[in-house]
Amino acid sequence: MKPTTKEACPLCGAAAEYYLVDYDQCKYFKCLNCTLFQVSLRAEERLSQAPQQWRDSYAKKARQAPDEHALVIRVPSPSQEPGGANVALSGKYVLRSKLPQ
Repeated sequence: MKPTTKEACPLCGAAAEYYLVDYDQCKYFKCLNCTLFQVSLRAEERLSQAPQQWRDSYAKKARQAPDEHALVIRVPSPSQEPGGANVALSGKYVLRSKLPQ
């Protein structure tokens, strides 16, 4: 088991702990309120500067994850299509067995 670090949850601010995954580019959080979720370091930085409603929305999504899934929050790659929209953050459910450990 990887060593964990205690830190306030980046979504709700409650006491939480995480360990680094995906070549230390992502944190796998366990929060009493938000349950299990992963957030990339870049996405966590954007969330820290985002309006509170963004964090509230992702916290709600994390709690509503289907069985055996966890929410993964990332900064998506820029659209390769000319004139494509640049989305600030992306959150999707991934089977926990498929998540980087």
